Amino acid sequence: MIIVIGGVINSIQIKVTPPEKEGQDPNAAISLTKKDNIKVISAGSGYNIAKYLAQKGRDVMFVSAVGNDALGMAAEEELKKAGVKTDLRIVNGVTPVDVEMQNILGDVEMLRSNHQVLAEISPKMVLECEQIEEADIIVMDGSIPQETIETVAKEYGGRAKVFYDPAGAVNGSKVASVLQEIYCVMPGR
Repeated sequence: MIIVIGGVINSIQIKVTPPEKEGQDPNAAISLTKKDNIKVISAGSGYNIAKYLAQKGRDVMFVSAVGNDALGMAAEEELKKAGVKTDLRIVNGVTPVDVEMQNILGDVEMLRSNHQVLAEISPKMVLECEQIEEADIIVMDGSIPQETIETVAKEYGGRAKVFYDPAGAVNGSKVASVLQEIYCVMPGR
């Protein structure tokens, strides 16, 4: 069994478009009437890894925390549809969100994030997952707290292959003290 520990981070992408009608005041409110100008995508490094492994026929469980909101419930439903078993802690709060404002070329002009719920993915929460004892492979992403990463690596590094995806340059150093327990670091571009 593969256990993936990571964050569900919903991405809300808003693409700003020029006015639709000729002669419309370009200084008027931003036009958001075209189809597909607002997209909500359930994502996150660990979330994506779990879904893709399940789609390839692997036995996968995703361990995470989500808010008690529609985004958290939707992400859980998507995982189940993909064949991923879940051990999600539902907490008071908002499921992590990145809101992107894109210009007409699709380049991100503004990004705002709320990732507070990820702090709930504690060592205690992860160690309470009974299936982790059966894991041959454990994958962690860099969105979870450093203490959790270190605890899992120390506890299971000798029994299972532990993979780490930093999910961003700022998270690379989270494994510095337990690098000897990590089987593979999988940095993206």
